[in-house]
Amino acid sequence: REKSTILGRIRKKNEPPRPSMTSLSQPVPPPAVLLPPPAPTGWACGMCTFENTPGKTTCEICGNPRQEANAMGAESTVVDETPLRAGETHGSTATHATQLDGPTMVRRVVDADNSCMFTALSYIFTGSRDKLPAAELREVVARRIMASPEVYTSAILGRSVPEYCAWIRDAEHWGGEVELTVLCHHFEAELVAVDIETLRPYVYGESCGYSQRGYLLFDGVHYDPLALKLQTLSESDDESSDVRVFAAQDTKHLSLALELARDQQKKRKFTNMRADGMRCLVCQSVFAGQSGAIEHAQLTGHTNFGAQ
Repeated sequence: REKSTILGRIRKKNEPPRPSMTSLSQPVPPPAVLLPPPAPTGWACGMCTFENTPGKTTCEICGNPRQEANAMGAESTVVDETPLRAGETHGSTATHATQLDGPTMVRRVVDADNSCMFTALSYIFTGSRDKLPAAELREVVARRIMASPEVYTSAILGRSVPEYCAWIRDAEHWGGEVELTVLCHHFEAELVAVDIETLRPYVYGESCGYSQRGYLLFDGVHYDPLALKLQTLSESDDESSDVRVFAAQDTKHLSLALELARDQQKKRKFTNMRADGMRCLVCQSVFAGQSGAIEHAQLTGHTNFGAQ
């Protein structure tokens, strides 16, 4: 599990989890109820299920030829890639599926190394899990915040702009809402973080007119990217065919992301930072919930915590 900085990252008691933001400065109401997908006006790809415009003869996403017989495409399902435990590498991750054929929504696990959100975004937009892009994204965040101190005030950041920029450049600290709010503009895409515990999709950049979006799965302490796997599971798990970026208005894949999160919730693959046990990763002290961890941080100055 990934470490958190308790004074800067744990949500206040009774505060709603992960509020979304449509602009850089104003919080928005809780996410609206997901509406049914609009009636199709074109044709759905039989491979990746993308809804193409009527005049296209090949899919705009994966290039698959249009097939009238498969107008609605193969049924899409979700895949649970079991999250990494301490000491595991990505190659040791097991894949579990509810269906063996057709496009599947998958959780592509990234390392729990305090940069999971940055690595997840790098995978979505570049296909890479390398550490260098994660470090570069930290620098992007710092520079954009420094360039807009009137937007990213100390009230939003919880500390002065110089202090926050130094803090986020440190690879020991992990990103969250502020960074998602900044990086949606860097990638010019909506970023959707689906919370396993609450089953809420939090959308960053939703009012900016971006035409594409990427999906993240959040378990309370860790982010993983979501992708649509085009190969059947009987083939090798080659990620090169993954569809990682989707149309912003495509509710079909949002539904698949929520279905995967619901499956993870049933298996209780999330951490409730307010109620679950927490451990100080400096002295290994254990606490019943976040209130005890906050008190410990105030008394000792220890600020790195994780799930017990």
